[in-house]
Amino acid sequence: MDVDTSLDVYHCFHCPEDIQKNTGALDLYSRVRFGHGLRREESKEVFKQLCGELSVKSSVPQRSRFTVLRDSNIYPADDKALNKAYSALLGLEHLKLSSQHLENLVARGLPTQEACKKDFASLPPSSVLIANHPEGENVEDWYARNGINQIKKRLPAMSTVSKNDIVAGLLIAGDLVNQGIDLRGVPGFYHLTPQTWAYRYDCGMLIPTVSYEGNIVGIQTRRDTVLKSGVRYMTLSSKGLPDGVTSGISRTHVCRSQRTISENTSVYLTEGPLKAEVILWLLCQEGLNDDVAVIAVQGVNNINELPMIAGKLKKDGVRRIQSAFDMDKCCNPAVATASRKIKQIFNAEQIAVDVLCWDQEYALRKREDLSHLAGLNKISFQWSDNPFFDIARLSQQLSKAKIEYDTRYENGIRIKEHWRKETKGLDDYLNYICKLGPSL
Repeated sequence: MDVDTSLDVYHCFHCPEDIQKNTGALDLYSRVRFGHGLRREESKEVFKQLCGELSVKSSVPQRSRFTVLRDSNIYPADDKALNKAYSALLGLEHLKLSSQHLENLVARGLPTQEACKKDFASLPPSSVLIANHPEGENVEDWYARNGINQIKKRLPAMSTVSKNDIVAGLLIAGDLVNQGIDLRGVPGFYHLTPQTWAYRYDCGMLIPTVSYEGNIVGIQTRRDTVLKSGVRYMTLSSKGLPDGVTSGISRTHVCRSQRTISENTSVYLTEGPLKAEVILWLLCQEGLNDDVAVIAVQGVNNINELPMIAGKLKKDGVRRIQSAFDMDKCCNPAVATASRKIKQIFNAEQIAVDVLCWDQEYALRKREDLSHLAGLNKISFQWSDNPFFDIARLSQQLSKAKIEYDTRYENGIRIKEHWRKETKGLDDYLNYICKLGPSL
């Protein structure tokens, strides 16, 4: 969920589209307190109750009908400026790809040489970066002299950020400023003081997001440690911090085997830049096609750029793409709904979308398991010739009946999993096949 306290609005990427029609603070409060969205006739009473809980006056402010709302958003710099800043970031001496992250990339199917050729980088623990940086002690002294702890207390978005992370962020931003890099409008950077830029430090592997034209326009961090939220991948952002970009942060990644995309290019659509890079490599190595492009959204509901990309694909002669989202598209109704919206976007540009499915062997077992569960709950179902279609239908029926069908237990721990891990994504599946070798 994205909450903007400056505008008193929120956006939940997992909620159905009808819920997104009212995204104000009162609507969110009403859903939490009363279990339903804000109803127009109840708005004054809901407002009074909220004010009562907050112990504030409940007088409703009167807005002039002629009031013009100021756009308080901070937008990103142009793509070429972003490319210059992020290229410099990924090239910093202290952020070289670590052996730990290299091993992770190789385990995914990328050979060492290919992994090192990519623009991946590593953010070590902040204490390590400070110890190895020639300016580490000086910046720590500057931090103490300038009362940064007091500044930190005034910024809610920094309440959980450690001193070491702030110091490490100052070092990184300082390195870029010393190279003459303009950090205005670059997501991930913010003004700690009116004259001092800092980087929003988050330890992990840095994965670039590349635009259709080939510019690096964003960074995704694969965190070394998963926090309580359970989120492993985070788009680099400084939203909520002074002069931090607030809009247009999460961009769509496009990678390709050839310099240009044409009518002869096999185009795949998936989720996640790292997944896209691995899919691209493995598809080309399998000899399936040497002209491949993979488009990756940051999330199945993060599709703002897809209409523009669909238009560019059409202009370049592409008339068909393959939807290679994880196999959860068969079992997860939310992903299925998002996939239909994406299909409509491409169809609007006369581009056909084929849904790519794999691992039929497991699909047959999955269908049998779901059919058995449906039978136990007196839900009748007749199989077709397509196990993937059957799984989707069964999942929808079980979900509608509020029957849990996607969990398993390991050592007493509840694990939610729509598809088996080793073949859930196309990258996983291709890597799995490669490891099996000729015996398959």
